Amino acid sequence: MTGLPRVGQLVYSRAGRDSGRPLVVVAIEGDRYAVCSDGAVRPGSRPKRKNVRHLEAAQAVHPGIAAGTVPADPELRVWIAAVTGAGEAREGEA
Repeated sequence: MTGLPRVGQLVYSRAGRDSGRPLVVVAIEGDRYAVCSDGAVRPGSRPKRKNVRHLEAAQAVHPGIAAGTVPADPELRVWIAAVTGAGEAREGEA
């Protein structure tokens, strides 16, 4: 990923055991790390700190998080499912 993702932006993990998993950026730490949550495996109570080089940005941005309000985990899961197509494979995945 070139540059930093925005807070609230949908990203996909490119490295680690969560590779391919959609996540939402809930915070940025410095110029190297993004704090991400998916509302399920990584709930808002324990988000994952990811190196931005290990993330692939998508176009979608959650309006609530971008405005500074982190939604509850069920709402975050529903939004991710709606944006990603709820189970449809992304380009490049089998």
